[in-house]
Amino acid sequence: MVRQRLSRHLRERYDLGVAYDPVRSHADLLIRYLWARLFQRRPGDDERSRRRQERAACIAFLARRLARKLRLGPIPIRIVFLAGDPVDWGSLHTLFLACRADPAFKVLVLNVGFGGWMGLSSDCRAFFAARGIRSIDGIAAPVALDRLNADLFVTSSPYDEFRPPCYRVAELRRFGRLAYITYGADFADRSGRLAKQTFGLEAQRRAWRVFSRSPQTAPQYRAEGGVPARRVVGLGLPLIDLHHTARPADSLPPDVLRASAGKYKILYTPHHSLEGWSTFLRHGDAVRRLLADMPDCYLVFRPHPGLLPRLLHDKVMSESEFRGFFGQERCHLDESEAYYGLFRWSDLLISDASSFLVQYAAVGKPVIYTLREDGWGGLDDALRPEVLQGYYLARESAEIAPLVQRLKAGEDPLAAQRRACQERMVHGIHEGGAGQRIATYIKARLA
Repeated sequence: MVRQRLSRHLRERYDLGVAYDPVRSHADLLIRYLWARLFQRRPGDDERSRRRQERAACIAFLARRLARKLRLGPIPIRIVFLAGDPVDWGSLHTLFLACRADPAFKVLVLNVGFGGWMGLSSDCRAFFAARGIRSIDGIAAPVALDRLNADLFVTSSPYDEFRPPCYRVAELRRFGRLAYITYGADFADRSGRLAKQTFGLEAQRRAWRVFSRSPQTAPQYRAEGGVPARRVVGLGLPLIDLHHTARPADSLPPDVLRASAGKYKILYTPHHSLEGWSTFLRHGDAVRRLLADMPDCYLVFRPHPGLLPRLLHDKVMSESEFRGFFGQERCHLDESEAYYGLFRWSDLLISDASSFLVQYAAVGKPVIYTLREDGWGGLDDALRPEVLQGYYLARESAEIAPLVQRLKAGEDPLAAQRRACQERMVHGIHEGGAGQRIATYIKARLA
């Protein structure tokens, strides 16, 4: 009764964010009051105010943590997931589910959108509605972040330029701590071209924790972003969890499933960087000939979404030429958002240096890596040894078909070695459960 009266009195003076989550205890009420008072009594957007607010966010984070440790009253760990686009959400989904299922957490989903990169959809509202996920609309109008009383803002996009200014790293840090979940396998190239954006952007540098695929990435985060090793936590990728639960029918139409039944199923996934990693212009014809010469094979062509725009921009190929590159017989061009079932469907991956080299490890099947050492120089040292030791290598087009013939015949001499290499690539790659491991880690630190 006392807390209710006091809460009602304080709410008349300040917005304590009860529309998002009710006050849970006297300790919760006190921290909320002091927090709201800071922002609503002395609002300011100048540099001095921003520094004061960032310090206050750190103090509130520590105060809530201390109140939980001392058992001064229930205060849930409040996590706000920033949703950019439906594809990106896959990097957060199993962590979201693990937190939502645990009463120690209060979970909010804030739909912030994603700047139109490569035509990706930013309409997470329809995506969430179809899956029964409640979200806050942060696109139509900015949300007052201080009302959320967040311990952590969780994002899987390191790219500030694709978020509205009110949800960029500097703003988020005024209202809570930041947790960064890598949106794909965090690796770069040997030339260093991609190293900064992979390991050293603001979202990584200023994060409370970077949740990475493996402890092996810590030196790269240190070198490129100055991120201390203690802030890089290698518990695996929630994105990988989706490959453990997906079914082929989730990703492919029924006619493709019927046509490919009983055939050797190949997934071909070339990268978009024609000047860097992509081998499509070098080996695409060889893959096409392979399909024509092996009638017992079926191919799903799953190019990087940036490949067609790049080919059009460079005037290398028309859209009709690209879409008809493999013809209609025993081939399917896949451009869907839900690609997770493709790995279960296929028997073999043929890929250049793309994130699928790592994601495909979840199913443990053979991989032919079309190695290219000019351009961006291949993979960086955080991933290169495992790929070169565990995958079949094709430097020339003529090497691809013989490798496929051997694998199709059941010869897979790298099977045991590949599994060991993949286990070093991603923590828990063959078991899944990364989302739950990360939720358990956060709970242990903050509850």
